[in-house]
Amino acid sequence: MCIVIFLSSFLIFSIPNTYSSSEDTNNFLDNYNISDNPKIKQIPFSLVDLEDFCNGYILDQLDENDIGGMSISVVKDGELFFTRGYGYYDRWLLEPVDPNRTLFRIGSISKTFNAIAVLQLVEDGILDLDTDVNEYLTEFKIPDTYPEAITLRHLLTHSAGFEESRFAVVLDSPTYLEPLEEILKNGIPERVRPVGELTAYSNYGTALAGYIVQLKSGKDFAQYIKDEIFTPLGMNKSSFEQPLPSGLDDAMSRGFDENKIPGFFEYITVIPAGAGSSTAVDMAKLMLALMNNGTYNGARILENETMQLMQEDHFIAHPNLPNVNLGLYELDINNKHIISHGGDTIFFHSYMFMFPEENLGVFVSYNSVNGVIASRAFFSTFVNRYFPFPGRTVTPMIGYNKGLRNFAGFYVPARRYYSDTEHIREYDFLETGYEISISRGKLKLSMLNSIDFIQIEPNYFVESTGQYDFRLAFINDSKGDITHHYMNFSPTVVASEKVHPLYEKSEGLSVTIAVIGAYIFMSLIFWAITGFTNRKRKEEKAPTILRVAKWTVAGVFILTTLIYSLFLTYSLSTILLDTEQLIYSQGWLVASIIDIILTVGLIVFTGLSWLGLGKVENKPYWSTWGKINYSIMATLCIVFTWSFGYWNLLGI
Repeated sequence: MCIVIFLSSFLIFSIPNTYSSSEDTNNFLDNYNISDNPKIKQIPFSLVDLEDFCNGYILDQLDENDIGGMSISVVKDGELFFTRGYGYYDRWLLEPVDPNRTLFRIGSISKTFNAIAVLQLVEDGILDLDTDVNEYLTEFKIPDTYPEAITLRHLLTHSAGFEESRFAVVLDSPTYLEPLEEILKNGIPERVRPVGELTAYSNYGTALAGYIVQLKSGKDFAQYIKDEIFTPLGMNKSSFEQPLPSGLDDAMSRGFDENKIPGFFEYITVIPAGAGSSTAVDMAKLMLALMNNGTYNGARILENETMQLMQEDHFIAHPNLPNVNLGLYELDINNKHIISHGGDTIFFHSYMFMFPEENLGVFVSYNSVNGVIASRAFFSTFVNRYFPFPGRTVTPMIGYNKGLRNFAGFYVPARRYYSDTEHIREYDFLETGYEISISRGKLKLSMLNSIDFIQIEPNYFVESTGQYDFRLAFINDSKGDITHHYMNFSPTVVASEKVHPLYEKSEGLSVTIAVIGAYIFMSLIFWAITGFTNRKRKEEKAPTILRVAKWTVAGVFILTTLIYSLFLTYSLSTILLDTEQLIYSQGWLVASIIDIILTVGLIVFTGLSWLGLGKVENKPYWSTWGKINYSIMATLCIVFTWSFGYWNLLGI
């Protein structure tokens, strides 16, 4: 038993802390880097100031965040206004970034090209935005889980009702890169809600739309984009091919990890959703076409009406918040209407944002892991510099502080896993959840503790002082219960759902395990001390049934703690990238089976103790208190094992 205590203590205290303060602060608000000083004077937008700003701010970003290099292009009034490369595309060879030559992976900005391709076929009468997508599919069908069918409009606005995809999104080698059809056919995610109910960002949905383009056009998707978009716009240094074709491959930037080590070329499995590679100058041509009704340099990729259709609101989150276009999403910050799209791979992080009213567009891309923060920080700093928030007069609605408990609770992104088989993978998504609480008649978000939100319309809240442009809009069901909300400072392609904090809050699992583990651990220590004392006193050894019962508790405790430790030390980011890495080892499986057998043994021993069986010299082998304590521990061990089963950590 002493060995058991030692092993148990080692397992408990070796469990990694997955909720360190540094990780807790890494949320979307940090990425947007909203200024702490709302009283910023507007700086007139000019080429001279833009150059000074970029030369100072971007170089500081590269240095402070250990980023290898970045590329930027700015368009204004129908022309390329500014472009520059900073840092290196190969920091080992000290090869500088050239915005006209160096290619960066653009990640999900690829979805904008995908939407243009769909709309081109809509113009040709080949596709229709509101037709059941199953009418276009021949090799597989999307299940009719709900009465209303999924359409291309739903796919392009992330409102099809899919849970998160199961398949690998990024591979480090083309060896396992399957055809798009096979990936989509074998990786259909569960439909977890009716179409149009809320948004949940979906790579599968976008890829499915691109696959339909491929089917109906008769061209490989990468070839279609080259022929119908890249070539007309003169984007000759852009490609969806993987690996890149000869002539472009030698200009591809390296991607760097947090230790400045070059990473691998990322093979994106869902090509229409994120496989694009481009230069800053080429992306400027796309922005110019988007802001000029589909034309650039005399070439047209969409008719005027179709380009306007693309940028209309196709999913309305709330009348007072930005909405979702086709292949683009709106932002509404500092009273500025912005259409945009971000793009992130492992190593590359890009952002494209346009101000239609200013006829201004910006594209930035960073070639290192830490660029995920830098790209969003550049966006918010740019907006606050040239378009600062003038402030607003806040007038609370009558009864603004009534019924606030309906809004309070724990919220998680709707982009996550819901099906039973995917709970282990849901765990990582839930870590981005946050608490909304009540404070003196106002609401607080846990990641924005210094900011209060006050209700000015039913279900609609704004920052209470009027100094910041932060807004929340809550959506309720037919019973009046709040189901989810949207924010103006986060893209509306992902809703935030209100969930039960005990089962869905990721900390809940750790807290539950810690409390249960502490009780069992202390009981094991007590048993060990008692056994050691009795041996010193040379008292009669406890009966075999009693010792076996205690060892059963110890066995369950050690095995479940071991399984949890292995889970936490496993790379969750790798799990999300490569489904094949989720296969459990034989040792894990054996431990899980033994754990379940021992748990059943706990139930048997508990029953025997209360039935009075297994007596020693006609006396119960356990006192009344002993039976109560053992029953408590048996129950806790069962909960212990059940919680692991819920999160699919048992591997069976």
